[in-house]
Amino acid sequence: MWRFLFYFCNLTSDLCNPLRAIFARPVTDRRLYPRTALLVLTALNLLNYADRNVLFAVQPLVQDEFHLSKVQIGYLTSAFLGFT
Repeated sequence: MWRFLFYFCNLTSDLCNPLRAIFARPVTDRRLYPRTALLVLTALNLLNYADRNVLFAVQPLVQDEFHLSKVQIGYLTSAFLGFT
């Protein structure tokens, strides 16, 4: 009887060792991670590029709205680019 249980547990170790069954993880495709990282980094780079260029697109509108001189809008642009 004991020999049968020992042999059975060696064949099906997941049934005899519940921790192995709980912590077993499925095998994933490792080629997915570089693609995902590339996609995320590309999206972040695009957002960073758009964020730095949005002030130059709205600079005349900001200058008219707040009645800023060219020197003041230059300081604002420099401060914005310095903090981003």
